[in-house]
Amino acid sequence: TISDYYRSMKGTMLDMYRRPEKLLAALEKILKWRADVAVPARPRQQGGIPARTGMPLHRGSDGFMSIKQFETFYWPFLKKSAEININQLGYVFTPFFEGVWDQRLEYLLDLPKGKVVFHCEKTDIFKAKEVIGSHMCIQGGVPPTLLEVAGLKGRAPMTGVSHVPVLKGAKVSPRELVKEGRVGWLM
Repeated sequence: TISDYYRSMKGTMLDMYRRPEKLLAALEKILKWRADVAVPARPRQQGGIPARTGMPLHRGSDGFMSIKQFETFYWPFLKKSAEININQLGYVFTPFFEGVWDQRLEYLLDLPKGKVVFHCEKTDIFKAKEVIGSHMCIQGGVPPTLLEVAGLKGRAPMTGVSHVPVLKGAKVSPRELVKEGRVGWLM
């Protein structure tokens, strides 16, 4: 939020080095304000599907900041935000994990089990399945550009479909999943 709307990416990165205590105080203040104005989830009428809330997570991926910086400036606030959305507001937390999160998967085990959808872009979904597969739902793992290049708007390409049996533990081939209409982005 700070780097997107208030300080810019450059300003926020400089703050991490020049005035870390002020940056942390600002992060706390914004998180409190967002929690105070948040609207609790309303149960959906159709089949009891829980309400979801999400956000793009584009500044916390591997290579964007060191693990120490991630642990200081990013993870505590993402974790608190997720816990507020889940425990206080009643949402299933469904952020979009942009980029690669391979080195940060273990942190996600600190989030409430069964209340988070790991919707990823370029993360190794086989590694994600190994680390967080019994803790949260895994979604994505196929770059959207692959659909455009393959000309398959609205359909999963075979490269993405090949992941489905492994992730779901299915005993059928990808082609059968497509034929039966059981393939979707949610894995």
